[in-house]
Amino acid sequence: MTSYADFHRRSLTERDAFWAEQAQLVDWKTPPQQICDYSNPPFAQWFAGRVTNLC
Repeated sequence: MTSYADFHRRSLTERDAFWAEQAQLVDWKTPPQQICDYSNPPFAQWFAGRVTNLC
């Protein structure tokens, strides 16, 4: 088992890969096309192109 510190560190050092793995845990109606769209700094759009119903 990975420690919280390792889990957190990976979320920072391998941001897109880490969050892509976490996104697989969500039941998407339309999966994200891009994990983090940072084309308009300082604004970021996470899970761009996604559609889900979390209700």
